[in-house]
Amino acid sequence: SYLEQMQNQNPDFTEYSNLLLSVTKLMLQAGRAEESLALVNKFRDLHPKKVEKFLAHESRMVNIDICREIMSTCREHHSVQVSQEMYDALTNLGFVHKSHGLLSELVLAYRDKGDPDDLIKLVERTLPDFDYSSAHAIVLEFFIRKEDPDRLQKVVDLMMPRFGETFVLHRLVKIFLVCGMPKQARRIMLTPALENNTA
Repeated sequence: SYLEQMQNQNPDFTEYSNLLLSVTKLMLQAGRAEESLALVNKFRDLHPKKVEKFLAHESRMVNIDICREIMSTCREHHSVQVSQEMYDALTNLGFVHKSHGLLSELVLAYRDKGDPDDLIKLVERTLPDFDYSSAHAIVLEFFIRKEDPDRLQKVVDLMMPRFGETFVLHRLVKIFLVCGMPKQARRIMLTPALENNTA
């Protein structure tokens, strides 16, 4: 195939990585998740030096857009497990650095198809790698709309040591307002942490 020809003759050419990822996306769209993961995972064995440079932040192989499209395709057509394995492969094997956009796609997969407790575990696993992002807001909004205060509190308790009480409470106020819940938003605004901060 053309992909194999490029792989053998010019694996360092940037377009090779883009082509490989485009083929990966097509495989996912065709329902061939196992083959697509095998294609991506094979990259490290074929090009260890390229992966090593990337992981040392000496190079950046591809644009984030195609990797986000792959994660979106996983989310729409495959299981949470496939989404998680593809996220791990893309970020650990030298295709793209971890990003808020990529994490958001993974969070959406867990939100839409996964167990709520696994979503909380995902937050716990990824908090050290990220500043507060849209991905975290997705989780907070999910539990607010589900009216699941216990799980919402667990996520808040995970976030506060990382981002600070005032920051997290401000984000909760905003999300409660977005969800059309002004009474809950006002209740948070009246907590000592925010009253003292805005006085």
